[in-house]
Amino acid sequence: MRIEMAFAHHPVTVTCVHPGGVKTNIGVNAIAAAESEGLEPTVADRARAKVIDDKVLQMDPAKAARIIVDGIEAKSPRRTPSGLPVRPVQVQSRRLPVGQGRPGSPAAMRMAAS
Repeated sequence: MRIEMAFAHHPVTVTCVHPGGVKTNIGVNAIAAAESEGLEPTVADRARAKVIDDKVLQMDPAKAARIIVDGIEAKSPRRTPSGLPVRPVQVQSRRLPVGQGRPGSPAAMRMAAS
């Protein structure tokens, strides 16, 4: 999108935010949402949600928000990682051509099949 805006000479800047492991309780909320839809999460689903919430999502949301705002205000770099777990994803995204690492893309499907 940033390239599209620059190419079209729009007076808009675009910052891509890679939120990383922000402590949001998304795992527990996903279980609650599934239950509200009448689905019955398995023991494995609940365990996975707990691990995600307890081990993966570590950064305080206020700290993540500050990093994001600082990145936007700095206007450089245009990618703003706000958590340590995002670094490997960011590195990998630079190795793959645009869109090739997207789930469901032909390249991603080939990588998954191998």
